[in-house]
Amino acid sequence: MLSTDRSIGLICGVLAAICLFETHRLWSGWPGPGTMPLVIGLILLLNSVLYLARPAGSSNPIAWPKRETLTATAVVAALFAAYVLVLPWIGFLIATWALTTFVTKTISSEPTWLGTIIGMGVLSAVCHFVFNSLLGASLPVNSLGF
Repeated sequence: MLSTDRSIGLICGVLAAICLFETHRLWSGWPGPGTMPLVIGLILLLNSVLYLARPAGSSNPIAWPKRETLTATAVVAALFAAYVLVLPWIGFLIATWALTTFVTKTISSEPTWLGTIIGMGVLSAVCHFVFNSLLGASLPVNSLGF
């Protein structure tokens, strides 16, 4: 049976390979459409190496998750599917704000609703600025222009 560290290392390695392949496919200079997959791919590659380099007996075997964890995972997957579907109609800013708000409340009951709404609004605005202004990516907008 694979240990948790080995499993995470293999998953990160596969995801890193996909990101780096997409970087090669999309690369047109710095900054550009290949910048984000490059950064994510390098981070995943580093994580993969760190997890795979750990001594073999240093982690626990993988256990089946609890029902609450599976339910939360299903809800988050459904939220991401809904995000992909509504993104072209309501735009990046609002869709990302809604997604991050509901994902945060699904996986944690710590922050209040008001704190989550404000914090995720700020996060969405920062992501919008970074992608639009710094990376030059064109993001979907709604009929109101945001």
